[in-house]
Parts: sequence; structure tokens; C-alpha cells
Amino acid sequence: MTIEATVRKWGDSLGIIIPKEFVDEESLSAGDTVLVQIEKEADLSPFFGKCRQREKSTQAFKDELRQIWKK
Repeated sequence: MTIEATVRKWGDSLGIIIPKEFVDEESLSAGDTVLVQIEKEADLSPFFGKCRQREKSTQAFKDELRQIWKK
């Protein structure tokens, strides 16, 4: 299962909120132990609008984005 959550300040730590639909789906309760895989989303804002410039082929643009996602 993959969910998107925003990291928030919680005292001196950071925390995430697990949406209710996933809590219900997995029958989670307070005190349960879960495994969390963390992947920070890539910042793609420098690439917005680049396809319109036609400096590169669409395939070259997609290949460039894949390199960022692999980081």
C-alpha cells in the first residue's frame, strides 16, 4: 500500500498522519507497529513548461525526468 502524507512537526520530532481510509483498510489501532518506506518526492518544478520549448524531443525529456526520479 502506498499513501501520500505530509511530514509535520510533532514536539522535537517529525510525524505523519495516516488517512482514516488506510487505517480502516489495514485495521490499524494505536500502538500497532508498522513498516514505513520513505521516498522523498522529486522537485519537478524546473521542468514545467519545457515540453512547449521543443528544445528536446519528448522522449529525451522523459529520460531526463527518469534520471531525477532515480535519485
